[in-house]
Amino acid sequence: MKLKIFYNLWKARRSFGPSFLFKSDLWRELEKSLPREKPFWYQQVWFRWSVVGAACFLVVSGFGTGVYAYNSPEVTENTPLYVVKQVIEKLEEITKVSPVAKEEFLRKVISRREAEKKVMEKRGHALKKVEERINKLEDRLKIEKKQLNNKRDNILEKNEVEDKKSEKSALDHEKKSEDSGRDKK
Repeated sequence: MKLKIFYNLWKARRSFGPSFLFKSDLWRELEKSLPREKPFWYQQVWFRWSVVGAACFLVVSGFGTGVYAYNSPEVTENTPLYVVKQVIEKLEEITKVSPVAKEEFLRKVISRREAEKKVMEKRGHALKKVEERINKLEDRLKIEKKQLNNKRDNILEKNEVEDKKSEKSALDHEKKSEDSGRDKK
């Protein structure tokens, strides 16, 4: 019963207010009678759409530029796109969690730096910085390999200990079963 009363009150409340048509007609009349100022150039519709179009163009062209900078060995230290390449590589490095993935990533970066070194040799640029970066990356790769080998050795040791424990428990179980078989006879 209570629900029906609430529904009827809701219907009555809606009928007391002005209708949608009345409100829209009133706005039209008010807009005609009010003095209208010309909006500034940045408030015009054509400007808004042109800004949106330009922003879309910049975003789309930015994706292509990033892909080019990341994959091309022609983008070296002295080019403006090298910053983009470094940022993308840093982001990719952050996503690598396991030691194996880090090792593969470092190998890929080293091969890229060597390709850049060849391009810089052709252009006649100084190679000290590139060689230093390659050496640093190779050192990091060695560290990652050591960590990976240490983890593998630890896992192997744990497996050997577990195997010995399981063999010992299997022997103890066999002895118990033999002892219980002798007792029954």
